[in-house]
Amino acid sequence: MDRVWISRKVYSMPLAVSCDGLLMKLNDADPAAGSFEVTAERISRELLHGLHATYRPSGWGAFVAIALFGGLFYWLLRDPKVLGWTLALYASAALVWLWYLRFDADAGRVAPRPLSYWLPRFYAVQALAGACWGAAPWLFVPVGDLPVTAVLLVVVMGLASASQGTLSLVRHGMASLVLPMMLSVAMALLRRPDALHVVLAFFVLAHMVVAIKLAEGHHRLLVSALQARFDNQALAERLTEQVAATERASQEKTRFLAAASHDLRQPLHALALLGSALERRLTQRSAVEAREATDMLRAVDALRASFDAMMDISRLDANVVAPARAPVALNAVFVELQRVFGPAAEGRGLALRLRATPWWVDSDVQLLERLLFNLLDNALKYSARGGVLVGARARGTHIWVDVLDTGVGIAPEHTERVFDEFYQVGNPGRDRSKGLGIGLSIVQRLAALLDAQVHLRSEPGRGSRFRIVLPRTAAPCAAPLAVEVAAAISPRPLPRRVLILDDERDIRQATRALLRDHGIDAEAVAEEAPALAALCQARDAQQPFQVLLLDGRLGHGADGLQVAQRLQAALGAELALLLISGDIEPDRLQQAHAANVPMLPKPAHAAALLEALRQVHGAIKK
Repeated sequence: MDRVWISRKVYSMPLAVSCDGLLMKLNDADPAAGSFEVTAERISRELLHGLHATYRPSGWGAFVAIALFGGLFYWLLRDPKVLGWTLALYASAALVWLWYLRFDADAGRVAPRPLSYWLPRFYAVQALAGACWGAAPWLFVPVGDLPVTAVLLVVVMGLASASQGTLSLVRHGMASLVLPMMLSVAMALLRRPDALHVVLAFFVLAHMVVAIKLAEGHHRLLVSALQARFDNQALAERLTEQVAATERASQEKTRFLAAASHDLRQPLHALALLGSALERRLTQRSAVEAREATDMLRAVDALRASFDAMMDISRLDANVVAPARAPVALNAVFVELQRVFGPAAEGRGLALRLRATPWWVDSDVQLLERLLFNLLDNALKYSARGGVLVGARARGTHIWVDVLDTGVGIAPEHTERVFDEFYQVGNPGRDRSKGLGIGLSIVQRLAALLDAQVHLRSEPGRGSRFRIVLPRTAAPCAAPLAVEVAAAISPRPLPRRVLILDDERDIRQATRALLRDHGIDAEAVAEEAPALAALCQARDAQQPFQVLLLDGRLGHGADGLQVAQRLQAALGAELALLLISGDIEPDRLQQAHAANVPMLPKPAHAAALLEALRQVHGAIKK
């Protein structure tokens, strides 16, 4: 029965059950702190649920107690009035039982009655029961019969004590029972104004006051406990809402970056391809013009590096980067880093030392190189003098890779935040030469992906030390290296014919010009229908296109991946696919990864585009 009403909104006036202090607290509270009426309603429900849950055992106990005490007094006094008194007690107990039954039935109604209806009736039936018990000394207990009077006092005070735990759930419940019962007994005792009866009356009244106070104190404790519990639940709910709001903000940020990146990458991609074609042609004509073209491409490369960093963040957030764990020779990684950063460090007058090391680690060579690349790039950017030192040493089952610089250092209050996205120390003007502030964020994500740890120790004005803790492993046999070298000296050929599908006119022209400069027969179309027609015509002429190079997001909202899959299905497996997109939205990256379609980010360097064409063409030939 008690499981029915607790799941419903039974009451329209939930504050009636609460104690006065809670009413004042709830009514005076700041509404901005939360919905206090809901909290008070929940407290009221919980208290009434406890009261409702006890009425069956307490009701049966009352019926048994009436039979025992009625029989006891009849055996002691042989007075027929005892039988009438017993029947009156049963009638009052039946009324209490009836109140519970009606209350229980009302809980299942669509529109249950409010507490203002039920509580006065509850107080009334309890007061009637108390008055029936208190009528005993007036009906049949002889004045001056101390043994029977003592038994009656024990019964009355015991009943008051036994009811405390149940009736304290409603603040005035205890008073409604014991006031008429114990006041009546005390007045009956005072009929004989001798010292003994006065003392007994005093103890009855004292017991009444204590019982009511204890019940009220217990009620306040119950309300406070429930209030604390619901406050904690409200805090947990608010924390959950804040976490959800943070996640939504992160998703919105990712979508914004994806949209902005796509729109900015489109013209930059065209500029990079046109610049590559122009540089190739001007190299044969004028050294001055070739140098200007090279400078232009260097500026494009700087922008590309910023976009690539955002792409790295998006790919890591999209969980499309799966590490290929294998034994990695740290010395080979250091040699590659020296080759990449050595000239730049020398040009700035900085010393770059990467100490030779015999250690091997269990990692992904490309991801590890990217991680250390970001650390070295960051160290060189923030070092105006001195240099950068990279070394490795073994510590048990791990290898410590330390990157030390003599740069500006990081103050203690910034050491945690430097791993946040777009957070930079000492760059209020957002100097682009110091990057976007996401290099260390990428480092942290890559470290988590590689089961590595990143530790930072820094001192302002003296430099920083970044330590990467990697799992140590043994060196493998040399056979795989020979295979890799053999593959490296046998580059794959470029495809002979490529179809370009892109809705941007400048990108179509720039890509076609670049590919034709490298001996590739390239055609370009803007939509799916002309692409299908061109593919079918080339197949029928026995000169099929070998690679379909298309944008990841076409005009009119068309999904490049879906278009590519439809065209490939229509042409057969001999058509290789290569997506080239400025879209870094995680969902799209995951879709391309799941479809096993290679994707090249815009803006793409000419060499990277040609290498990607070699790879997809070589894969389809196999």
